[in-house]
Amino acid sequence: MPFEHTEELEAVKTAALIENNGMAFYSLLKERIDDPRISEVFSALASEEKGHLANIESSYYPRAGLGDAVTDEELDMEEYVKKASPDIFTRRISMERLVETIDNPRQAVIIALDAERYAAEYFTSMAEKSGSEAARSIWLDLAEEERGHARRLKALLDALAESV
Repeated sequence: MPFEHTEELEAVKTAALIENNGMAFYSLLKERIDDPRISEVFSALASEEKGHLANIESSYYPRAGLGDAVTDEELDMEEYVKKASPDIFTRRISMERLVETIDNPRQAVIIALDAERYAAEYFTSMAEKSGSEAARSIWLDLAEEERGHARRLKALLDALAESV
């Protein structure tokens, strides 16, 4: 059954964008960061984000009439990173350019933590607005996954602070 409202379509697009950007962010950074603790967590998160994207694509893309992933648009990355905007994974930006602006591993973990917290809030809000129990369940599952990512990143950030 196709979506009845454009808000549902936009929600699916945003959810896919969050997961796609998260996957790209973690995939790029896991290779560039020397700290094995961070690389290991980012590698696992990249894999999990890929699974989340597959879930969104299989559950919602047919109803939304969507095809392939959303394309990138230009954005001033340095300014965006300076602002530490938690909604960074909801933007159609080049993750390659974003990664190039990150100065240190701790900054990468902080950006990731903020983005995961934002994603969890976004998915929770979508669950609250959802018209069906099946959709609500999927949104809540995604929100819980993102909260799990945030907990893992917070523990990593705490461990980094202790080792300084």
